[in-house]
Amino acid sequence: MTESIQFFLKVVFAHVFTYTICGVIAMNLFKYKKWVKTQDTWRGMDSPMTALAIPFQVIRGVLYGIVFLLLKDTIVYADFGIIKVFVIMVILGIFNTPAPSPGSIEGFIYLKPVKEPLRVKIGGMIEIMVQNLLFAIIICTKWVDLIGERITAILPIIFIISMSLFFLMSVMGYFFVKRKKSEEQKTST
Repeated sequence: MTESIQFFLKVVFAHVFTYTICGVIAMNLFKYKKWVKTQDTWRGMDSPMTALAIPFQVIRGVLYGIVFLLLKDTIVYADFGIIKVFVIMVILGIFNTPAPSPGSIEGFIYLKPVKEPLRVKIGGMIEIMVQNLLFAIIICTKWVDLIGERITAILPIIFIISMSLFFLMSVMGYFFVKRKKSEEQKTST
């Protein structure tokens, strides 16, 4: 497997892994589920679409992989690569998105303020900052230098197994939620 393909897979894995870990921790720590239930514009945590979050994150990881593959030699593996990737992610991905999203300059201009508990507002920012930092650390570290070639050679296998498990769990969650909602509709009629 070429170095470019290994790097690409590492970026996909880094995104899905950090998204999942940081999201689960933040969801429990900052009690997002309770807040989401009060919002009209958010899908509930028990929505079939929400259950498919991981497969959608794989798609996002592929998009990140394409971008960072182009930047690999000039930014990612350059001096201070972790800081550079982190700053790029924070500025372009959070504060300066072209679309009006919460926490961005465009969101500040175009979105009406949403009443949200301080724990959700600050917790969300902490979550995405930590996720972006972990992502930068994972993709900018040359693991061969740290753990050796033999172990590094099995990383693609670990990637494929872990992505398959993430994907399988999400699809199972989707069908479980669909079935549960279907049963709830039958019993309510």
